[in-house]
Amino acid sequence: MPAPSVRRILYVGQLRYGGTCRDRMEVLSSFGFDIIAFNVDPLVAAANRIVQSLAGRLQRGPLIRAFNARLLELARASDYDAVWIDKGVWVLPSTLSELRERASARIAIHFTPDAQFFSQRSRFLFQGIPLYDICATTKPFEVSSYAASGARQTILVLQGYSRFFDPALASRPQAAKSAGEVIFVGHTQPHYIRSLHALAKSGIDVAIHGGGWQRHARRHPWLGGYIRSDGIWGSEYAAALAASTIGIGLLGKHIPETTTTRSFEIPASGTFLLAERTDDHMALFEEDSEAVFWSSQEELVDKARFYLDHKDLRDRIAMAGRRRCVEAGYDSATQIARILAALEIRLPSAPAESPPVA
Repeated sequence: MPAPSVRRILYVGQLRYGGTCRDRMEVLSSFGFDIIAFNVDPLVAAANRIVQSLAGRLQRGPLIRAFNARLLELARASDYDAVWIDKGVWVLPSTLSELRERASARIAIHFTPDAQFFSQRSRFLFQGIPLYDICATTKPFEVSSYAASGARQTILVLQGYSRFFDPALASRPQAAKSAGEVIFVGHTQPHYIRSLHALAKSGIDVAIHGGGWQRHARRHPWLGGYIRSDGIWGSEYAAALAASTIGIGLLGKHIPETTTTRSFEIPASGTFLLAERTDDHMALFEEDSEAVFWSSQEELVDKARFYLDHKDLRDRIAMAGRRRCVEAGYDSATQIARILAALEIRLPSAPAESPPVA
């Protein structure tokens, strides 16, 4: 059977600056595909909080209807070969079916970096899974759930890191203001609060960035001195990681998480990775040579203090971690190429221009 001919891709997702969804779209563009972009963000921003909540929590209401109507409007006015849907929790099965039928190669791809069965569940996604030609997930504990839901093909990929992450960004003038001896970027969870508090109590300068931390600081006053921002993205985020001494890899406890995007972004930035010990982390990086792992708050604090005091050893491990990321192909471009290869989609020979994003 000849390989499918794909040049133009209808790409659907949240395309805000610095997001991984936008990064995946830009990777496809760098491969030479022509991208027709459908950005979910303006629709969400235009809705009030009640409408947003109905859509986000229950997948109901006018935002869901507007999203599907606008998406079909663009599809009907466009000529494309395949559709790529990033985290399609609002895509009605009837919409997905039409999107795939209108694609000249009859290919529909789904990608999500999130746990869709253990959390963030969507009946529309579950109903649509059998319609996709491939479902890509970064969660090893959900692969069997896709198969049980009727997926034609499921591929497990790494969350990876984007082109933003470069050790050279540490020299940016503003990077030091966002950096710390230990940096954490992410939302709040009780486990995260306890782990960061343990570091702070030991006298370590912890830089915290992410949504929800200011609200938690009202109940945890110690946090006030460590919160640097309510969010940092794109090259600014990458620069903050690169300028920090240690990047901490915390894992959510609401799902059986074994790696996160930070597991790759921190070492890719040339920063020392101090992450929770899991089998997957230890398979990705050689312990004590390319990254360092911990299993308790006591071990976390002890190792943070030790490596803060031993710069030469810390730098050797950080450099080895960066090298492992590059040589092993942990970057997002390699992961996306694996998805395309699974569908026998060949890369266009010439790079396309970057797609406009509203």
